[in-house]
Amino acid sequence: MRFAAWGAVLAGTILSSVLSVQAEPLARSAPAAGAVIARKFGEEVRFVDITNWRAVELQQNLLAGDVLRTNATGQLAVLFSDRTQVRLARNTSLLVKNMARDGGDTDLELQSGTIWARAERGGSGVAVDTPAATAAIRGTDWSLTVDAGGKTSLIVLEGVVELKNAQGSVQVRQGEGAVASIGQAPQKVVIVTPKDREQMLYYLQLRDSFTFMPASPLPVRNMSAEKSRIDATPEASRSAEDWLTLAEVQMTLGGRRPAEAALQAAEARGLSARQQARADLIRALFAGAERNYPQAAKLFGRASGRLDPQRQAIAAYGGY
Repeated sequence: MRFAAWGAVLAGTILSSVLSVQAEPLARSAPAAGAVIARKFGEEVRFVDITNWRAVELQQNLLAGDVLRTNATGQLAVLFSDRTQVRLARNTSLLVKNMARDGGDTDLELQSGTIWARAERGGSGVAVDTPAATAAIRGTDWSLTVDAGGKTSLIVLEGVVELKNAQGSVQVRQGEGAVASIGQAPQKVVIVTPKDREQMLYYLQLRDSFTFMPASPLPVRNMSAEKSRIDATPEASRSAEDWLTLAEVQMTLGGRRPAEAALQAAEARGLSARQQARADLIRALFAGAERNYPQAAKLFGRASGRLDPQRQAIAAYGGY
């Protein structure tokens, strides 16, 4: 028993000594791009001039071309030479591509996982490449995530970030977000905070708004009242104005099919120039929802100038 007790003490002493030993950072010959200022456990680095992965040590200097990974249990904090601070979450891999020189940008590549970062105000810019897009940052707080499929998610805490790829770009401001999938244009995240339920997030392409744009300037309650009035009128007694109004409100209340049927009935009864402009606006929204953008642009342009101010605003936005 006494031998076993002394053995346990000795083993504990040896283990404590082993855990207390910290390897020295590897000396680097070139000027450092940055240094590791915090770590947890299990993080690794692959130096640009050494093939194998090795454990990351505190105060380890980094060069362009080094790759950091945190694995399942690790976390890292890195302070780069331009004062950009980056924190790496678990299961994150980050390549240091290029550090700012003479006013240029710091280039990083987030291969997988999540980073949080703060770029110094008034300093050089930071560009973070991902499989799906590039985030161009200047003096701001932000987080960036790349999932297993390469989809990139951006959240901006302060400042403005441009998320861009070959298919397009979006400007993301404080309190906003955006996502980008490989081969698709970035899409902004819309934050909705209704009074009667929890906050919700949506992401939409700008051109998806054709589906939600109203053809009628009336509030929804008034749309419902107009629909009830027209529904109570026999079809044979309805005027072209009744059918046109029904087409407009059905765009919001009933959808494309009943709206189109009502519009055809209105046109069959003959429309004035101002009524025809309203019909052109409805058909422009149809064309936009079908992604027939040349036809939509033509109809928005034809309707423009012959509409009342509220409908004119809808046509101007749709044309834009």
